[in-house]
Amino acid sequence: MQDLIEQTPNSAIEYEGPHLVFDREVLEKSYSLFSDMGTVYFPLKTNNLQTTIQTLIDLGSKFELNFSNHFEFVLENNIPPENVCFLVPAVNQEIIMPALRYGVSKFIVDYKEDLQIILDKQDKFDIDFILIRLSLDELIDAERVSKIGCLMQEAVSLLSMIPDNIRSGIAFHIPSKFYSSEDSRVSFENVVDTVIENIPPSKVDIIDIGGGMEFLSEPSFNDSLRKLKEKFLVSKKDLLLEPGTAMVDQAYSLTAKVENVRRHRDGSQTVLADFKVIDGFIDAAMHSKSWKVTTDKAGKLIKSFLHHGDDFDSMAIQTELPDTIGRGDFITVNNVGAYLMGVGSSSMAFHTIPYPINNKDNYID
Repeated sequence: MQDLIEQTPNSAIEYEGPHLVFDREVLEKSYSLFSDMGTVYFPLKTNNLQTTIQTLIDLGSKFELNFSNHFEFVLENNIPPENVCFLVPAVNQEIIMPALRYGVSKFIVDYKEDLQIILDKQDKFDIDFILIRLSLDELIDAERVSKIGCLMQEAVSLLSMIPDNIRSGIAFHIPSKFYSSEDSRVSFENVVDTVIENIPPSKVDIIDIGGGMEFLSEPSFNDSLRKLKEKFLVSKKDLLLEPGTAMVDQAYSLTAKVENVRRHRDGSQTVLADFKVIDGFIDAAMHSKSWKVTTDKAGKLIKSFLHHGDDFDSMAIQTELPDTIGRGDFITVNNVGAYLMGVGSSSMAFHTIPYPINNKDNYID
């Protein structure tokens, strides 16, 4: 990693660490995997760095927008409106009209009120398709009130409101928490079976699948996906995939220098490294993430706790690091491409991270 930094032009690195490293080849491979299965709509909320956006544009990706500031990205990058789909945020119905004026014709909605706003404007604006997002909460708890998506029965009702001149369909986004569950009801296979059982094929022209996409590793994934396509007669073009974490996470790593090391009597150690983000760079919503921490330092691997900055009380990544690691050594947290930048703001100090190094030598493991 140190060799990579020393070989990088000064315009990319203005000061010592932290350094955000981008591996284009990894992103290209991820895109190829998903585009072989369907049409990719990358959710900008996952990672809106310019390196990500430009690479995906070059590869032919389409994009899913969620917030008003996402229009800035598509305008700056000359992304045509026909290459975007808008997921209407539940907290801001007012954003529907700006989306229509921009030229968005593809929508995903959760609520009847959102659907009605779009339908009321169909005489003035071209509407390609409207998808109803399903809630998967009822697979776990039938009594739970969903904040995202609607239950199956309500989805059927909303689909019936969409006229035949507008293509319709369903979207379901599988949260990452589903994958860590040992409950068989939340497997991708059962999700597909539930959708097939409840949704009438006559109203499904398009299917959109989103979420972290960890279900790709399920043995039954291909069989379930085939069953879904056969039931609703959906072509590869009309199978929309929104890979977030699975698309970009491994394409980025974050490297900084060790500021201090504290040894403990039990043989463990606490390592402090300044990543220029607030109170432990682990976002609360990502507490279950499996982090891969690496260093070029040799030595016996021992139990280690990696903290941000000079705060020993901040949230920590528990990992194994060499017992020889010390101040000034480089340490890298791999797989940080998803949401680490997306949740950033000026108050979270993500603006202090320099422009990503474009790593053509494929340094990332």
